[in-house]
Amino acid sequence: VGAGQLAQDVLPSRFFSGLRDLAAMDLHGEKLATMAWAKFATKASKPHLVRTVNVNVDKQVRRAVRSCHSQSYAPYSNLQFVEDMLSHAGEFASLPVLHWTVTDSVMRIRFAGCESGQIELNKATPMIEAWNSEVGLRRVGLRGGMFKLVCTNGMGHWDEKKEWNWIHRGDAERIQVGVRSAFEDLLVSARGVVDAYQQALGTSIDDAFKWIEMEMERSDVPQRSIIAAQMALNDSSTTPGGKLASVVDAITLIAQDEGDIIQQYELERLASNILRRGLSEALRNDGRILVAT
Repeated sequence: VGAGQLAQDVLPSRFFSGLRDLAAMDLHGEKLATMAWAKFATKASKPHLVRTVNVNVDKQVRRAVRSCHSQSYAPYSNLQFVEDMLSHAGEFASLPVLHWTVTDSVMRIRFAGCESGQIELNKATPMIEAWNSEVGLRRVGLRGGMFKLVCTNGMGHWDEKKEWNWIHRGDAERIQVGVRSAFEDLLVSARGVVDAYQQALGTSIDDAFKWIEMEMERSDVPQRSIIAAQMALNDSSTTPGGKLASVVDAITLIAQDEGDIIQQYELERLASNILRRGLSEALRNDGRILVAT
């Protein structure tokens, strides 16, 4: 990540991927790639901020660049974001935590938009997601969505405008001020997602197997994911009967198999967009989704 970020400012366009291929060839390729990188790096004219970590290389601990940023970048840690939410979200700070994930690249925490006693198995629940990336892969953010307690299955919101983001610049106080308003606003959005999903439970598709393929192909999803989603239509946790909700369940279910939660997010966002498109299409066709043969 750090090398890729620095490469955007130091190396010619698309040169970084070539250097990586060269370095992977053999020892000579590795040396040539290092020399080329060093040569271009000497021409860098503007200073950068870097985040470093200790790594073990050949049984020796060395300091390496973990991420690289402009001088306007303001570090904002995962811990600070959690502390700001606890201190400034008011009564929302006591919302139950449904799921949390922290890697060295990104953090995601999912909160239930209701009391813990109201969460039921296989039932849609309003959800708020908190995101942060200490290495600059995404902004600090809060978004509203829906969660189903089935294999940690959750779906992202279906209104892309309903997301609160703060870039890693300036004073973090603006995040503290915005947290409470964001929770209040996004809970309304999350309940809207649940309402939309309830409509999807009664929205029939002529051929759900074919329609999920068509919808995923138009978003350039890899073929392996399309096949997995089609198989997931028959999973015991998926809404039966070939409904629009069945398609949404299938896509969000396979999203859980993604090791990278950013890739998981992309699949869940696809499911939310398909939910929106499907409801619009059903509205034009007396509550059904027609599939062209």
